[in-house]
Amino acid sequence: MKLMQIILFLHQVVTLSTALIMVAAFVFGVLTVIRHLRLKQKDVAILSGTSMAQRTKQHQRLLKWGFRFLTAGLLTGLVLMFEAKGSLALTVHIFMAVGAWGLYGFFLRKQSLPWQGMRLIALSLLGCFVLTIIFLQHHVR
Repeated sequence: MKLMQIILFLHQVVTLSTALIMVAAFVFGVLTVIRHLRLKQKDVAILSGTSMAQRTKQHQRLLKWGFRFLTAGLLTGLVLMFEAKGSLALTVHIFMAVGAWGLYGFFLRKQSLPWQGMRLIALSLLGCFVLTIIFLQHHVR
């Protein structure tokens, strides 16, 4: 029983860390979109600072860390579920978490193709939205 309490604590820490990292990526993505729109309007004041390529690379780094924590959260949740129920119970929560994991895995895998820049940021915003719904649905009751 002590081992399950440790795994439960680990699962809670990992899912909270995932949520925080993905929210940070979300905020960073929104700021990058705003910067991109200002660049399109030829706002000269925005030209100083980091380039869009550097911002995209920083955003991808945040997403990679979030993906690692999301994977750890899925694995610890799977262990907890099998221990509690003895089988795999597919709920909406699990389906959405695996779907978000697949979405992040897809565009982190496609980072060398045209899925860079604004497309990557738009997909990450969608993934963060899904993960936020899962987190709030599961942890705030």
